[in-house]
Amino acid sequence: MYKSVCPSWYSYGNRVDIRHLVVPQNTDEEKVINIAKEKANYASGASSCKVQLLQKYLMSIEAKKSYVGLTSLQFDGDSIVTTLRDDM
Repeated sequence: MYKSVCPSWYSYGNRVDIRHLVVPQNTDEEKVINIAKEKANYASGASSCKVQLLQKYLMSIEAKKSYVGLTSLQFDGDSIVTTLRDDM
């Protein structure tokens, strides 16, 4: 989990955001910070976000049932939301 502070282009001040980042277990901390900065810059449209790491944790997930919609998701947080049509 990390906190990013990015310059806001639509108002005065900064945009503050808290996000989760999933990386392999033994990823170097500097690399995690760099990945977080890239994601924060992309999400905000800025190029000079500052990032502060907040929490590191080990997550374990046990799948119980998978549904068809699961195959359309990206698990790095950059999923694109689309509108479903009525004729589907």
